[in-house]
Amino acid sequence: MGEHLWKVARTLHPEDEVAARTWVEPHLPKLKADESCDVITEHEQLRPRLEGEAGEHLARQINYLKTNQTRLDYGPAKARGAPLGSGAMESS
Repeated sequence: MGEHLWKVARTLHPEDEVAARTWVEPHLPKLKADESCDVITEHEQLRPRLEGEAGEHLARQINYLKTNQTRLDYGPAKARGAPLGSGAMESS
């Protein structure tokens, strides 16, 4: 999931890695705290401010977040002892 947040951050701040990191960092703990709804809402609030390709890219990321929302909230998976993140799946 983090990679999708980074895509948005780099869309918002294509020339400024520090600003991109500053944008991403508060969102990651929200996902770990099962607050994906807040992350989606914040993305949706950005959408009207972006035009063209950047706006389209953000819309795709919002769609991804909404489609995968049940997988984004880590609490239930953590309670089951399931691996968090994509590393386990990618290594298999």
